[in-house]
Amino acid sequence: MWKEKPSVLSRKNPHKPSRFAKEMKSKSPTTTTTSIRFIPTLVFLLLLQAQHSWVHSFSSSRATITRHTTRMSAHPVNQRLEEMGITLNEPTTPKGNYALVVKTGNLLHLSGHIPQREDGTLCTGKLSTSSGDGFLTVEEGYQSARYCAIQLCATLSDYLKGDWSRLVRVVKLVGFVQCTDDFQQQPAVINGASDFMVEVFGKDVGMHARSAVGTNALPLGIATEVECIVEIKD
Repeated sequence: MWKEKPSVLSRKNPHKPSRFAKEMKSKSPTTTTTSIRFIPTLVFLLLLQAQHSWVHSFSSSRATITRHTTRMSAHPVNQRLEEMGITLNEPTTPKGNYALVVKTGNLLHLSGHIPQREDGTLCTGKLSTSSGDGFLTVEEGYQSARYCAIQLCATLSDYLKGDWSRLVRVVKLVGFVQCTDDFQQQPAVINGASDFMVEVFGKDVGMHARSAVGTNALPLGIATEVECIVEIKD
């Protein structure tokens, strides 16, 4: 009687694992263990690389800031101010509903600034041809206008973050002088502000158009008030 021979598959031992199964059994645990052991090292290397990049970036930024600060401190304007013994203080806060500086295009309009001395006191009084209590001489008025110019420069320096290379030129000054009706030397008084601008910024940048106006009174009894327009570059 004919009997069917068992197939090749049926002849294999069902309990004997295949070659693929043996390879997976022999390799999988080792591969998995190696991968798990490698993860902390990989994380450490990534963190080390990130730290190196951050330190390099911070160092580069710090070096850039240092160079920029050194360049600004070495600017001729700062050198002249130092030679003149002038320190620019923080600008005063506006006492009314206005801004100290308004930018339109490349022009900065600086509000009227008052004559404040280094100790915070104000130059007060009235210019007159007469002498006596409350009256100031032309020389005293000149110094008062100079203090106004110093305050203008303090505000300008604050706006420009100390970067005087952005200043193109001083365009115009307008000066007000508190004086009696017979006083006619307002231009000589406001020269105190004009001379300071030219002395600090040089003739090419500091020379400007100007108006000098007499008035019978100024806020807080101050002797002078000066405003200006300057041109800057971005």
